[in-house]
Amino acid sequence: MKACRTPVRLLVVVALACASGCGGGAATGKADWPEVTGSITENAKPAGDVEVLFVPEDGGNSVMGITDAEGRYRIATVAPGEYQVRLMRQSADAQPDPAFAERFGEDSPLAASVSASNTSFDFDVAE
Repeated sequence: MKACRTPVRLLVVVALACASGCGGGAATGKADWPEVTGSITENAKPAGDVEVLFVPEDGGNSVMGITDAEGRYRIATVAPGEYQVRLMRQSADAQPDPAFAERFGEDSPLAASVSASNTSFDFDVAE
């Protein structure tokens, strides 16, 4: 009976190891994806609490960051590629700012081309 348990235990250990580590970042390339940083300013002043959404042109998954009080944002592990950059800000009544959404929502003119050597994107959204 004990001899039978050893192969089963070994199988369980191998299965758990693969489930937790095999096929992770390095296998999918995510470990090589750069971190993207930048800033959002409005009329040259830092724009805090702005959601910065990178929407891939190829239809993949979007990634998001939020600006701090200095207007800086950071988004970890962004796949290299072409992105539309959308911005969203809440108005004083905690609703999406409609004027901001109209300019920088689905029809946003902002764009970014992410690569290993191109990872910083600053946008001034002057009125």
